[in-house]
Amino acid sequence: MLSDPTTYISLLYLALVTAVGFAVGLQARDRSLLEYFLAGRGTGSIVLALSLGTTTLGAIGVVLLVNPDIHRQGPALLALAVLSALMVVLGTVVGPRYLAARVMTTPSLIAQRFGRVAGASLGAVFALLIVFVRLPMVLLGGAWVLSRLSGWEPLTTAMLILVVAGLYATAGGFPSVLMTQAMQGATIILSVVLLLGLNFLGQPLVVDLPFGKAPGLSPGSAALLALSLAIVSVWYFWADQFVVQRVLSARSQVETRRGVLLGVAFVSIVSLLGLSLVGVGVQPEGSASGNTLPGLIGSVLILSLILSAVAGMLQSAAAMITIDVVRPFKQGATDLSLVLVGRLSTTAVAVVVLLLVSATGPMTPDALVKFFDAHVAVAPPAAALFVGVLFVRRMTARGALAAMLAGAALGLAFMGLPPAWNLPAATFAVVSFALSMAVLLIFSYVSVEPARQPERLSAEAAVEPGHADAVATR
Repeated sequence: MLSDPTTYISLLYLALVTAVGFAVGLQARDRSLLEYFLAGRGTGSIVLALSLGTTTLGAIGVVLLVNPDIHRQGPALLALAVLSALMVVLGTVVGPRYLAARVMTTPSLIAQRFGRVAGASLGAVFALLIVFVRLPMVLLGGAWVLSRLSGWEPLTTAMLILVVAGLYATAGGFPSVLMTQAMQGATIILSVVLLLGLNFLGQPLVVDLPFGKAPGLSPGSAALLALSLAIVSVWYFWADQFVVQRVLSARSQVETRRGVLLGVAFVSIVSLLGLSLVGVGVQPEGSASGNTLPGLIGSVLILSLILSAVAGMLQSAAAMITIDVVRPFKQGATDLSLVLVGRLSTTAVAVVVLLLVSATGPMTPDALVKFFDAHVAVAPPAAALFVGVLFVRRMTARGALAAMLAGAALGLAFMGLPPAWNLPAATFAVVSFALSMAVLLIFSYVSVEPARQPERLSAEAAVEPGHADAVATR
């Protein structure tokens, strides 16, 4: 593994990313809680766009690469259209509402509305989902793709990436994650352009993925797929701390809108260019590019995607543990002590995932299905909850609790169904969301009293950027 240029340059790239992350961390060793988890609410539109783009491509791109449906450009284009639409709503409607509420995490919006126990419970669930499902899936799936491309040992690769991302995410906090993601975003753009040029010159990127060509979709199946993607993406873009943390760190609502729209353009352009590469370059049962120029560029590209996703997930899990689970029950804790909790949380999450990955072993198709089903089980009720919080003024705590319980029961049933009875994931997502939303509305509207409305939830009441520190840390 260590005798070829692809490995040397990839390791050099890992070292460079780590150095950038530590350099950002050394600029301010004694960070406030707001600085450590939200970069002091000073993120500009360009950095926000690059970070949001790499976050989205890193988490979703790896799933697509390990999915046989990657050979169908129709579903991929449909997914891109759905994701782009929901990202636009994030930047123009949902993001400003988060900024107006002055929360530091997405579960904090629930706590603001229904109390700290509700926020802590949701924060714990979201953090556990990252630790036991999302991080292992991205790490093992991405390492598997790298192994098919360059011949690297998947488990060792996954552990190395986790250690590197964990080091700079712990040391520098969210500012380090933002800056390294901006660097990775530029690397992704350059890599895709270079790969397109090499493909034009007759040197395509070939990844040895053992998939056959999947059949096309009927109109009904395409509609169901689009609806289920929209439901899962509502949770991902409107409720997931992993994504929303970038919006919460923005300097102002103007920077949020501009940054998210630029992020949509970034994701769309890179995805469309990537799809043109996939059409020619990813060959079932082909010979991988390996130690060639396309193989080298492809390896650095995939490394950028995985690193971005892993570092972002580590930081978002630590933020929810610190802000939603620990801080509400440690009144009077100083920023210094809470930042220490954040660093320890990041380290603990990395260690647990490291042990879990080593115990799980390399990615298999069955493991991928289980990881994906866990996402589908959680996303619909969470999406319904946040749609209610953001857009249903009459929503009550009783309605929120009933919806989450109904969604959890459905999710557990879905995960526990025997293979012969298993409901397709797309169908389950639609049924679960519809039922959770119906339960939420029914229980909310039959309640005697509506839930307490959060202060300054409207976009017009947003606090000026200069006052962010005072409001967000009180």
